[in-house]
Amino acid sequence: MDVLLGYAWPGNVRELEHLIERVTLLCPGSEATAEDLPKNVTGAASETSDAGFGDKVLPIRDIQRRYATWALQKLGGAKMATCEALGIDSKTLAKWLKESDG
Repeated sequence: MDVLLGYAWPGNVRELEHLIERVTLLCPGSEATAEDLPKNVTGAASETSDAGFGDKVLPIRDIQRRYATWALQKLGGAKMATCEALGIDSKTLAKWLKESDG
């Protein structure tokens, strides 16, 4: 539980939901431990409180654009999958990606 609470959850509640489903299905025992969690979750629990931003404060639009672009690349350019993973509709994704052009 400490690992889950210590993770920054950069996605949304769906990320947590998918993780719980995956651990429930794949956990070899009757109780999940930190070893059953993905490395990105267990490693993130020990990060400092800057959440990976360093000392620079960024505008939220810049963060949205960068994260949407990263998510789209991670999901192989699949826009609908990206929308679902981010919990946004296709118009919002298009707006966020367009902001990177202007």
